[in-house]
Amino acid sequence: MEILDVTSAVVNMEEAILALFDNRYNSIMIIKPIIDEQGNPHLEVIEPDGVERLYWMEKFGMITEAEFQDEVGRLASKNERQKLYKLLKKELDQ
Repeated sequence: MEILDVTSAVVNMEEAILALFDNRYNSIMIIKPIIDEQGNPHLEVIEPDGVERLYWMEKFGMITEAEFQDEVGRLASKNERQKLYKLLKKELDQ
């Protein structure tokens, strides 16, 4: 068992995602259920950084669209922009 000290939590019932935020350290943790190859349920824990962190913060309303666009505009790495593209494409294809 792990005890987490967070400042905010967002539950997205449609996608079965729990987002935990700690604004003191500007950190985020995403928890979502998955089924492994053997059919066993597990919780997947993601601690995104970089562009993925921005994506989740904007998705859950922790930053505005304008703040998101400003930060994305500052990304110098092509790799980071590709991660963002893949995340947005996945979301839009659903």
